[in-house]
Amino acid sequence: MVKTINGTVQDLSEEPVISDVGTMIAGIDKTVTCAPLRNCSTVIQWKKSDVSGIWKNSPTITFTPSLEDHQKTITCEMTNSIGRTTRKTILLDVCSLSGEPVISDVGALTAGIDKTVTCAPSGNCPATSFIFQWKKSDVSGVWKNSSTVTFTPSPDDHQKTITCEMIISEGKTTQKNILLDVYLPLLEDPKFITGLSTGGVIIFSAILLGIVFLMRRYKKDKPSEPSALTRDSPARMKVDRKVHGGESCA
Repeated sequence: MVKTINGTVQDLSEEPVISDVGTMIAGIDKTVTCAPLRNCSTVIQWKKSDVSGIWKNSPTITFTPSLEDHQKTITCEMTNSIGRTTRKTILLDVCSLSGEPVISDVGALTAGIDKTVTCAPSGNCPATSFIFQWKKSDVSGVWKNSSTVTFTPSPDDHQKTITCEMIISEGKTTQKNILLDVYLPLLEDPKFITGLSTGGVIIFSAILLGIVFLMRRYKKDKPSEPSALTRDSPARMKVDRKVHGGESCA
């Protein structure tokens, strides 16, 4: 039953409402608010699982979580003017942020070919805990607003830089930049075309030299034509008779 004292609702049958805490980052201040679901006149106290007694006395509190607070609980306890109490407990999820963000390996880029790059927090903090902004050395202001970006590099992007800026909280950021290494496609690269032309000349010359060598080898290995005075020819037989004393008798 709802009781009213001097026009103020005094029922505390529902648990209090605690603002969204989400994942907290060790060493970064966090502000949390507790309020009654209805417009009740209440006294609010906070308790913490590793603190004996009352931890804080205020609807809104700000504290600096540590890694030791991970999986600890905090409880908002509300008591109305007639002594009725209700409470709500939340589990703390605290992560560590070890330094600058981590950018996925970009490697060598090819002009005209899309590239996707991802920026993520270091440590075990989820990306959803941060705001990501990308900046580019030849672009004024913010270039992209997302942890993952896809862009098409051009030859003019060679040796330019892109920077991932991660906003941790109001006024606190960390960032990392990388240098772009952009190359033309092989068939458009003057160096490749020059090399290809030079290589073609060398290959053609090698083929010609090979043909000349084979022709010379063929001529060298080709058997000579038989002599007119072969052993079985009549002329050769006549010569043999003269050598051995003239013509034979009948």
